[in-house]
Amino acid sequence: EDIDSFIQQTSEDGLSKTWYCLQPIVVKQLSETELQKHDLEGVWYEVIDGQQRLTTLLLILIYANSQWRGPDKLPTYKIIYATRETSSAFLARLAGSTEISEVTIDKANIDYYHMSKAFLYIHKWVKSYSEKHFKSFNDNGFQGRLREHSKLIWYEVEQDEDSVSLFVRLNMGKIPLTNSELIKALFLSSSSFKTIGGVDIEKRAHDDAIRIKMEISQTWDEIERQL
Repeated sequence: EDIDSFIQQTSEDGLSKTWYCLQPIVVKQLSETELQKHDLEGVWYEVIDGQQRLTTLLLILIYANSQWRGPDKLPTYKIIYATRETSSAFLARLAGSTEISEVTIDKANIDYYHMSKAFLYIHKWVKSYSEKHFKSFNDNGFQGRLREHSKLIWYEVEQDEDSVSLFVRLNMGKIPLTNSELIKALFLSSSSFKTIGGVDIEKRAHDDAIRIKMEISQTWDEIERQL
């Protein structure tokens, strides 16, 4: 939803453009010893933080190649999972499925379950797009936003960095959301309200709905500053 609703803007001088940030991933390049240990060639990175994000992006690319692209496939990347190596083969099977009806929720293990569920959710999101947004889904527009206007923050650490301790440091002691922030998120959730000033926003154009949410967000920020 975020990628689809992103609208790129250009600076007044026309030199810089905005882009959508997909948040950081933390990686460490594998040494020659580790490459040999895992029988790998070329440049590979250990993903310390961001595995779920990269897996989700890969599932979107796989879906695009199977449903929207002809012979001209989008370039993808390969993920090898240390805890369950067969998950890579499972993703490859999804990539080879031309008919979504052939994909079912696989309960063989927890990875297969969530990967297949996410893949089918992507399909459901696309198919229900016109009903939700009152306009046809533009796959070329979505692919353009994803490939050309979206970026990951790439954070690479030194090879002597201990991956486990770094992961713990990154994910412990995070600042919890305040009650104010939680209430704001509730107001901005599409499922939490249907009308504003008696107007049914679900029947509004997609851009109008975004504008209304922006107005709510800006008003909320102004209230906080005044307080």
